[in-house]
Amino acid sequence: MEIMKTIVKLLSIVITVTLFLYSCDDDREPSDSCIEGNVFAFLECGEGALIQIKDQSDLGDPLTYKGVEYENVVQAPGSFPKGEIYLQRV
Repeated sequence: MEIMKTIVKLLSIVITVTLFLYSCDDDREPSDSCIEGNVFAFLECGEGALIQIKDQSDLGDPLTYKGVEYENVVQAPGSFPKGEIYLQRV
């Protein structure tokens, strides 16, 4: 069980670092490879953030969170400040 927790933590770190390495600059316009989103919630126990992808109907899933319906939601490991975020589609 402890080994699985360690593996999950390591994978979370790798994915978070990858997102930052391939992230878009804030001053760039969203494009096919640069996706704009909005961090609206954090999951308990450090399991990541919920991000609503803007203007991309092919990404994410619908989600009802605390009684509010969101479209195009993805979950990302790590911690991000609430608000706008730019991600690189890989």
